[in-house]
Amino acid sequence: MIYFVCQNQVTHLTILRFLYSFLLLIAYSANAVDTASLDVSKITGTTLQLEGVKLSLDGINNKNSQFILSATKLILPKPFNDLLLADIRCDNLIWDQNNIDCRHGSASVKSVYWQSPSTDFTFHLNPKLSTFRFANARLGDSRLTLNAEFKGKDWQIQAEAKRVNKALLTKLLPLLVAKKMPNKLIPSKARRPKEVPAVQAYDERKQRTAFRAELVEGLNTNLYNTILTQIKNGSLNLSATLSGRDDKVLTFDLTAQVEGITGQSVDGKLAAENTNLQFHIQGSTKNGLWHWQGESRLLGGALYVEPVYLEVAGQPISVNAQGTINLITNFTDIQSFSLQQPDVMRVSGSAQGFFRNKIHVDKADIDLQSATLQDLLTTYINPFFTESPFANVKAFGTLNARFSVVQQALTDAAVNFADLTIDDENGRLTVKDGDGSINWSNDLLEKKQSELAWQSLSIKGLPIDAATLNFASWGNAFQLAHKVKLPVLNGSIAVDKFSWQAKSGDEPDVSFAGRMDNLSLEQLTKKMGWTPLSGNISGQIPGVTYHNKVLSLGGELLIKVFDGTIKISQLKSSGLFSGYPRLESEIELDNLDLEQLTSKFEFGAITGRLSGFVKNLVLENWHPVSFYAWFGTPVDDDSSHKISQKAVKNIANIGGGAASDLLSRSFLSFFETFRYDKIGMGCYLHDGTCQLMGLEAEGQGYYLIKGGLLPRIDVLGYNPRVNWDVLVERLKRVATPEQAIIK
Repeated sequence: MIYFVCQNQVTHLTILRFLYSFLLLIAYSANAVDTASLDVSKITGTTLQLEGVKLSLDGINNKNSQFILSATKLILPKPFNDLLLADIRCDNLIWDQNNIDCRHGSASVKSVYWQSPSTDFTFHLNPKLSTFRFANARLGDSRLTLNAEFKGKDWQIQAEAKRVNKALLTKLLPLLVAKKMPNKLIPSKARRPKEVPAVQAYDERKQRTAFRAELVEGLNTNLYNTILTQIKNGSLNLSATLSGRDDKVLTFDLTAQVEGITGQSVDGKLAAENTNLQFHIQGSTKNGLWHWQGESRLLGGALYVEPVYLEVAGQPISVNAQGTINLITNFTDIQSFSLQQPDVMRVSGSAQGFFRNKIHVDKADIDLQSATLQDLLTTYINPFFTESPFANVKAFGTLNARFSVVQQALTDAAVNFADLTIDDENGRLTVKDGDGSINWSNDLLEKKQSELAWQSLSIKGLPIDAATLNFASWGNAFQLAHKVKLPVLNGSIAVDKFSWQAKSGDEPDVSFAGRMDNLSLEQLTKKMGWTPLSGNISGQIPGVTYHNKVLSLGGELLIKVFDGTIKISQLKSSGLFSGYPRLESEIELDNLDLEQLTSKFEFGAITGRLSGFVKNLVLENWHPVSFYAWFGTPVDDDSSHKISQKAVKNIANIGGGAASDLLSRSFLSFFETFRYDKIGMGCYLHDGTCQLMGLEAEGQGYYLIKGGLLPRIDVLGYNPRVNWDVLVERLKRVATPEQAIIK
C-alpha cells in the first residue's frame, strides 16, 4: 500500500487531476502494490466543498480495479448550509478531464430538523456545473429524495418526501415555526435611485431591518398558533422545486397532499377531521416583488377555519389565487381569487392590502353566486353571528352579488336574487316568489335605484299580496322612489312617502306618510291572535317622523273603524327604542257602532253609538301615567239603545254599583236585554288613582247607565276613586267572566 498525502487545499480540478494521474503512475509501477491512496484536505469548487477527502485505487493487480472516494463531509452553499452530508463514500468514481462523477455512493444526512444515518448518494463536480443527489434518506417512516444542481452562482433544488406520518409532522411543524425566517428570503433593498445619500441609506437599512423583524415575529406567532400542531393521525406527500442565485431564493414550486389528517391548532381556530387536502403554490421574485399563484382543493373529510365548518360530501371545495407580495412593505396584491363549493356558492374577485399581524384591506372587489341559499346561510353567514337573525330561516332561490371595499369599509354593493322563498320559523318574515335587485353606494351624490317584487309577503304575520317596491339608497340612507299601494287584508296600505337616514352613534331619522283603505279587521285580529272583530279599517296617515329619538305626528291620524272614526293627534314619543319609552297623545272617538265593538267580546252585547276622548294621555314604558278620558252616548244618537244583562253587570262591577244584586233578586232577572237612554263613564288618572265619573250625580253615586223605555234599568256607580291597578284588574275580570269573582 502506498500513501500520498496533500496537506493543501485543492481548488482546481486540473491540479487534482494531476495528483490523481501521479497516483496511478506510482501504483502501476510497483507490481507488488495492490492498493494506493491519496489524502486531500479539501476539494473546493465554485459552490460545493468536500472536506477530509481520500482517493483510493483498490485491486491494482486485478482486471476490475476500482477507484474509491471518501470524505468526511460535503458543505453546501447558502441558503442550504443547514444541510450537511457526512461520512461520504463513493465506490464507483469516474474522473475524466475536469469532471468527477460519483456514480454510486452513500452518505449520512444531518440538518437542524432531522437526521438520516444512511442514504444513497451521487454527485458530479465540474468547474461550470456541479450536482448531487441523495435518495432513500430516512424521514421518520418516510423516505426523502433530493436533487441539487449548481451552475456558477445559480442553483436549483428538487425535493420529494412521501407518506410523512403524524409522528414526524407533530415533531417538525413546531420546529419549522420556531426557527426564524431567514433574511435571505427577503430582498436586501427596495427599488430606489442609485444615488442615495448616506443618511437616507442608513434610514432605509433600519427600516428594512424593522420590517424584517416585525414580519418574522408576526409570521412565527401566527403560524405557530394556526398550524395543526396537535395531530392525531394522517400523512403528507410533499414535492418542491426551488431555484436561486447566491443566497437568495428566486423561484419556488411547492405541491403538498395531506391524507386523512386529524388534529387542531393551539388556539383552536383551525381543525381537521380525516381531511384530504391538495395544495400547490409557485412563485418567482424580481426587484423585491414576489409573483405567486396557488390552488388548494379539499377532497374529503372536514375542515374548520374559525368560524366556518366545511365538510366534503361530493365534489371538492377549491380555492385558487394569484398575485404579488412585497416582503419589505408587506403589501399584497391578489390579482384574482376564487372559492368554489359546488352546489353551494362561488366567490371570486381581487384584493389589495397589507398583511402583518393583522390583515388590512386597501381595496377589494368580490363577486358571489349561489343557487343554494340555505347552505350559504348555514355554512358561511350564520357562523359569523353569536345569535344569527337567520338561525331559524329557510331560504331558497338564486343569488348574485357584487361588493366593493376600500380601506376596510364597504363602498358599493349590488345584490340580485330570483325565485326567492323565505320561511322563518319564528314568523318574522315569509316571502314567496321574490325577485329584485338591491343597489347601494356610500357616495352621497350617487343615489342607486333598487327594486323588490314578490307574489306574497308576510311581516310579523301581516300578509301583503303581490307588489313591487322601488327605492333609492345611498350612504346611510334610503327612500321610496315611487308611491306604492300594498294589497293587505282585502284592502290596501298606500305608502306615499318613506325615508330612513342612519346617524353615527345615534338612532336613525325616519319619515313616513300614507293611508289605509278597507283593511279587514276580522282578518287582522285573527292574524294577530286577538279577539276576532268585524268590520274594516280605513284611515289617513299624515307625516310621521322620528328624529332625535322623538316620534312625532304631523297633523291627525284618522282611522275609520266600527262604522265610526278614531282621530289621533299631537302624537309624540321619546326613547321609543330605549328601555323606558314615553308617549304623549290626544285621542277622539266619534260615533263608533257599539254592536260591532261588543259582539266579539265576553263583555256583553250593547247596541247604539259611542263617542269620547282621551286627553293629555301620557304613557311611560307603555303604562298609563295620566289622562282625562270620557266615553258615552252621543247627544244626537237616535239609534236603538239596548244592553244585555251581562253588560249591565260588568259595567256595574267596574263602577262598584249594585246592579248584580238588583238583577238577581227582582223580576228583571227574567229579561236578557234592557233599554237605556244613555251610557257614560269617565276617568281622570293622576298619581296612580283614577277619579271615576258618570252621566250625572245621583245621591251618593253617579249614573253609569240611565234607563230608557221598558224594560229599563239604571246603573249607579259608588266608588269615586279607584286605584288604577285595581281598575285594570276589574277590566280583566269582566273580559273573562268565567273567572270573575264578585264581592
